[in-house]
Amino acid sequence: MPRYFFHVRDGQEYLDTEGTELKDLAAAQVYSLQVVTQLLGEQGSEFWNGENWRLHVEDEAGAELFRLQFQAVVKPVP
Repeated sequence: MPRYFFHVRDGQEYLDTEGTELKDLAAAQVYSLQVVTQLLGEQGSEFWNGENWRLHVEDEAGAELFRLQFQAVVKPVP
């Protein structure tokens, strides 16, 4: 099975040095949503600071396959 690496950048870079073996690219996409859900939940109120946040996924050769990008922007209440 191929190994995929799930790297996070949220003002700092967190590199996945172990990777995760998954069946195929579709499985990596599903897994990336699980990773994002968990990480954003752990961020709590820090996520709402307006910083860009991303998860990018690479294959074993280091080629970026896809990325998910987020930014929470709180607008003042009129």
